[in-house]
Amino acid sequence: MIQVKSVPEPEEFDQKVRKKGNDWIRKNLNNTDYPSYWSAFRANLAEGFENRCGYAAMWLPPYQGHVDHFIAQKDAPEQVYEWHNYRYISPTLNCRQKTGQNLA
Repeated sequence: MIQVKSVPEPEEFDQKVRKKGNDWIRKNLNNTDYPSYWSAFRANLAEGFENRCGYAAMWLPPYQGHVDHFIAQKDAPEQVYEWHNYRYISPTLNCRQKTGQNLA
């Protein structure tokens, strides 16, 4: 993973993602198909990562990176809607990671 300075949390993130998402979790305790409220802030994350994959350090074309949860959603539901848990990464790596394929 490349070293990236901490990306400042966008001003409206707390209201539009964290609070909304955590409210959804409280109402849907047995459902792990989390709404991707974070997607509205993908451009902010891309800018903070300078449009580079946070794991492979390669440049990503605009709007093509994915938002990855550094701590997996299944391992820490309380981190699903936390800004500091997001990384901007290559779609290929993100898909491999979700299927359990080796990223190396």
